[in-house]
Amino acid sequence: MRCSPWTLVSLALALASSLTAQQTWVVDPGGTGNFTTLAAAIYGSTNGDTLILRGGDYPATYTLDKALNLIGDTPRPRVGGLTWVALPPGSPPIRVTGFDLGSASLRVFATSQSSAFDSMTISRITLRDNVTATFTNCTLGGEHDVYGNRNTGYPGLWVQGARVAMSGCTVMGGSGFSLRSGRGNCVVFPAAPPIECWSGELTITSSTLTGAGYQSLIPCGSNPPGPALRIFGGTIQPTRCALASGTSQLAPSPPPIERTAGTVEYDLTTSFAPTNSIGTVEFLPGTTGTSGSAGSTFTCRVESSPGVPAALIASLGTRTPAPTPIGTAWVDPANYTVLVIGATSSSGDLDASIATPAWLPRGLAITVQSVAAPATNGPLTAGAPVVLHVL
Repeated sequence: MRCSPWTLVSLALALASSLTAQQTWVVDPGGTGNFTTLAAAIYGSTNGDTLILRGGDYPATYTLDKALNLIGDTPRPRVGGLTWVALPPGSPPIRVTGFDLGSASLRVFATSQSSAFDSMTISRITLRDNVTATFTNCTLGGEHDVYGNRNTGYPGLWVQGARVAMSGCTVMGGSGFSLRSGRGNCVVFPAAPPIECWSGELTITSSTLTGAGYQSLIPCGSNPPGPALRIFGGTIQPTRCALASGTSQLAPSPPPIERTAGTVEYDLTTSFAPTNSIGTVEFLPGTTGTSGSAGSTFTCRVESSPGVPAALIASLGTRTPAPTPIGTAWVDPANYTVLVIGATSSSGDLDASIATPAWLPRGLAITVQSVAAPATNGPLTAGAPVVLHVL
């Protein structure tokens, strides 16, 4: 059989395409998959491939120089550690889901890299250098790692120069530790917070951050309760979150936010414990309102900083929130009503009312959202919405 040059070129292109196509591999220590070890699977896969991890224990720490998706099968596997370094430029997004992870580190030197962590239990993770990461329904940190060992000195999430979005997560502080110096003195290293941020952007939604509690340490000393958030730089924006310091009957709780520099922006949907001290933070606009019957007057309010430009806007019904340059839009951007525009009072409020017709049906939803500058001369920011109903 004689092949023409064009036939040979076509065969070569088809072979190259098959070799570079993203593939899915099964890792099963029992021998029923494509690989029996995670190390062999990482070595034998290419950029963009997916590894499905069958139930088992993978106790080593694995270094990855390619963007691989890692998906846990049932029973839920457990991995000692993952470190992504020097990923090729233009690598596809990374997805990691469905297993317990001792530690992780994601760092990009020359370009940004997107990664998504879903339904994970992670003892600690470090994100650096232009990484963009999302966490959904994850548990991070804690006084013990996924193997039950003391998780000493490490925050659940450590951020430097990364952009992070977190939703529906629980993040806990790690244990402190101590040691004896050469002269026999006791040296105590404090408990790590749930999240420590040095630079970058961190958006936290519908999540709980709890600092470490009081601990007696071995070989000596004790560790006082720790904060929920430690900030040395960057911008952090919690919404619908609960931030609580660790507690103890033996020592007072510190402020939930320990901030050296950087900015914390929050609204009324975020709670703090203790509430007597939350440091210097920017107060984003919140929205409150009262429902009522048809034919009555509904009232609503912006709650923000005093003397700043603000507005209240409303639309009928509820809708899927959409991102905008000034924040998430909950009202319908194509069909809304401006209720009031003005400056907030000395107490930070701006009120508006809605007179409803008598023929409105029961259960009808009216979504109201505030827009305000969080501080004088600051940028306009969309606040948390409130949904009012005809009773």
